[in-house]
Order: sequence, then C-alpha cells, then structure tokens
Amino acid sequence: MIISPSRFWVAAGYLGTLAAAYIGGVDFAAHLYGFLSLAAICVLVLYRFDYLNPLCAFCWPWLAILGLGGLDMSELTRPIGNDTILLLLIGLGAAITVGAFVPSG
Repeated sequence: MIISPSRFWVAAGYLGTLAAAYIGGVDFAAHLYGFLSLAAICVLVLYRFDYLNPLCAFCWPWLAILGLGGLDMSELTRPIGNDTILLLLIGLGAAITVGAFVPSG
C-alpha cells in the first residue's frame, strides 16, 4: 500500500491535536470553531475541494452540523455537549486517517 507521507502527517497531526486537547482538559464547546477549522483544513489539504470524493461527502455535512449547532440561533436551542463534540471530532479524525491510506486517483 503506497501512502503519501504528507497525507499521513496531516491525519496524524489532526488526531494528535485532538488527543493533546483531550488530555489537557480543553473545553471543546468553547473552542469548537478552532477544531472545525482544523478539520476543514485537513480535508482541504488532503483532497483539494474534490467534492466527489467519498471522504469529503462524509466530512462536510458533519462539519456543517457541528458548525451550525454551535450557533446560538434562538432561545430554544441547546448547546452541544462536550462529549458529543469530542465523539464527532474523533469520528471525523478516523475518517481522515482512513482516507489518508486510500490511494487517490
């Protein structure tokens, strides 16, 4: 299996940042848009706006859901829990990592 070292390091950097933030006790809800930006940059670096790629088709809706869920749109909205944000960010990280090992063609 051939993998580009840059794709591997992008995925490893994303998961490493999540792990360091979790160990450091970061409030994910307070820094939601920073982590969303990091995930979006990882997807953009790996796939360069290739919207037909299955990984991009998986990641962009979840990034949009997390981004819009973090907005305070009305008095009826509830904030997203820290555990939910962490779970979704880990799922996106797993998708980015698996996508790094799939050859692009």
